[in-house]
Amino acid sequence: MNSNQNPPVLRVANLSVSYGSFKAVRDVSFEVHQGEIFGLLGPNGAGKTSTLSAIEGLVKPTGGAVFIAGYDNRKHPLQARASMGVQFQSTSFQPELTVSEIIRLYAGIHGIGLSAERTADILADIKLEDSGSKRFGQLSGGQQQRVSLVIATIHQPPLVLMDEPTTGLDPQSRRQLWERIEAMRARGTPSC
Repeated sequence: MNSNQNPPVLRVANLSVSYGSFKAVRDVSFEVHQGEIFGLLGPNGAGKTSTLSAIEGLVKPTGGAVFIAGYDNRKHPLQARASMGVQFQSTSFQPELTVSEIIRLYAGIHGIGLSAERTADILADIKLEDSGSKRFGQLSGGQQQRVSLVIATIHQPPLVLMDEPTTGLDPQSRRQLWERIEAMRARGTPSC
């Protein structure tokens, strides 16, 4: 546990997840504080994805509780979900939309209006300044992951969850993604 005096941004307390008689997660507890990078490690089948799915509210736990920014994700699901960003292992954005259109669309979902200048700043920040008019389906895997991370963080959530964000990326794309994650940590946004 962290000796940090601030309350955790994510608290998982005695979490259990079952699928029928199969127990995928058994009595897992941990906390993540502001500015931390926290990883769930283990072999395939260890329950990592089930744990993340329970945190995200996609799977109903059979025991325990999850608190995101102080909100119980079962009692206050909308507030809990609004307090996190999620980057999945693979992206499925509309391939025919341009990168700029996708960024503006998902910002709008969160009630954020983006000017052309702010959109250009975001593209420059992720080193895609010349790709705003490219269709998402034309981007490389690393470029798609950078866009995905922008979408997960467009509303500046206090917690960002990532499911194997560097899988299938080349070394340069991995390094760029980790640099972006480190920059988020430096700003105080924890990631898991």
